[in-house]
Amino acid sequence: MHRYLCAAPSYLDRRGSPQNIEDLKDHIAIEMPGINGMPRTWIFRNNDRGIVKFEVPPRLLVNDPGVIYRLAVNGAGIACISGYLSGPDIVAGRLVRLFPEWALPPVEINAVYPSNRELSPVVRAFVEHIKKVATSGQLWMDDPIASLSNMPLPRRYTSKRSVRKAK
Repeated sequence: MHRYLCAAPSYLDRRGSPQNIEDLKDHIAIEMPGINGMPRTWIFRNNDRGIVKFEVPPRLLVNDPGVIYRLAVNGAGIACISGYLSGPDIVAGRLVRLFPEWALPPVEINAVYPSNRELSPVVRAFVEHIKKVATSGQLWMDDPIASLSNMPLPRRYTSKRSVRKAK
């Protein structure tokens, strides 16, 4: 699942647009806490310039991607947002994609479920549907930006959507 660094035009009008990745330190970042509760590192990749890691000093730490999306759309700050949420708003002009020449690593999607012998018909149907629609290289849900992008992700950043059984 692709992600994009975005901000609302109202935020950029108030705070100005960052001109480079290092300028993000002077902006309000909205982010999810990492596994250890600490802020995550934003990783940007450009085929010509390599990889840049940026330690995010978030003003807001939120554990719900939907809330992060709504905060960004309403002008609260800059956030990394999944393409299926942000794509339609980028196309409509409600969000601005920052640094489109840089790619963020996609998010891996996994389904973990008990063994087949105890699998309910509903779970089995869902898993089969995910296997069908979430093959590597396919777009996740409705991400119009990924389909328009002229910068393909490097092979190592190609999304690995997998379905696996819990042991």
